[in-house]
Amino acid sequence: MPAALQADAPPRVPDTDADSTSAIWIDVRKNLDMSARVTKRDARPPRGPASDTGRSSLLSERSSLVDGAESVGTPDSTLTSRTGITPRSAKFTDLVLLPRGIRINDTNAIVPSAFAHFGTSLPIEGYKKLEGLAHTDIWATGGDDWVRSLSNEYKEMKTLGLCEEEFASFAKEQLLRRARRSLPDSDDRQWRGERMLQLVVPPKENAHWRKPPVLDTTLPAVEWSWDIRPDCAYWLSLKGFNPRYRFQIQNCAYVRDWITCPYFTVEFKRDGVSEDAAVAQVAAAGSIALYNRYRLREAAREARPDLGGDSHIRHYTLTFVGSKFVFWVLTPRDDKQWGGCTMTRLIGADCTDAYGVEELAHWINEIHRWGLATHGPSCERDIKAVLRLGGVRTSYIHEVLG
Repeated sequence: MPAALQADAPPRVPDTDADSTSAIWIDVRKNLDMSARVTKRDARPPRGPASDTGRSSLLSERSSLVDGAESVGTPDSTLTSRTGITPRSAKFTDLVLLPRGIRINDTNAIVPSAFAHFGTSLPIEGYKKLEGLAHTDIWATGGDDWVRSLSNEYKEMKTLGLCEEEFASFAKEQLLRRARRSLPDSDDRQWRGERMLQLVVPPKENAHWRKPPVLDTTLPAVEWSWDIRPDCAYWLSLKGFNPRYRFQIQNCAYVRDWITCPYFTVEFKRDGVSEDAAVAQVAAAGSIALYNRYRLREAAREARPDLGGDSHIRHYTLTFVGSKFVFWVLTPRDDKQWGGCTMTRLIGADCTDAYGVEELAHWINEIHRWGLATHGPSCERDIKAVLRLGGVRTSYIHEVLG
């Protein structure tokens, strides 16, 4: 790229941003709606054909603006929005997340380590030696040389200015691993995390995968498809459940082929850009997962009122912008009824630092450990409670009552 433009070179026209344009049109429509609310008492009488022509022109302009768009009403105004809004939109948080009670707390918090957060310790003999996790092969593990080599690779990729996909591909190869799906002992009732890439799971009403509802109708809100397709997400494999009632799980929880109950979502963005879009996307993806996990819990409490609350209703997310990462956790704001959720920042670092790589690996492993050793059994308990209410016989063996 030349150091300076020639004096007679024509100015470069900046690229347009569809999301920013959409947000601008939202404001235009809102202003048009407000300006049109003129009462008959205050309105001036028309003065001949010229006034009629101007009024017809205004109505025609407003009609063309809303043509093909969905209108979402609030007590104070009618806000129109084209359905193409995405997490990259400048007003995505205001128009999609906040009306649904989904809040992002990005204040830097002091969290000493992943082990302090989960109340665990680094397993001396490795994660494969932990009870019930011997058959899981998704751990991000390696010695000091492995950590240094990853850090050096991130430094080189950053120096070369590689694209988002290069960073994402490297992270998925080395850290966000997937296990083999075809194994001879894959029906051993062990919990397994299934990594899914760009999985298409738009919500469906009257099913067990619903979008979080609008809670505050005083705020302007737009409809959105919630077809999020996160870069990477980990779900529970159905093979951790008893095969005798496994086919019944779809009647009380969302099942996509052989997976259910996601617990970890990851989003990548290219180096040098704002992390806002990645944060908005994992907030949306995490909130829909958390909301439906919460609904399963509500159904279980109706079946067994003695269950009470559950501090394990969470969803973890990770944003990756180039070599920099941040971990987040989503939790419900109310234990008794759905009142939205908060996504809280846990820790962030840079993989160009060896200590950053080490922290990243620890957090990934501990989230998997929580997902398989705590989240999985918690979901199983609630699913059993709902199925029993419907007359399905399930085993009480090894069930933790709470």
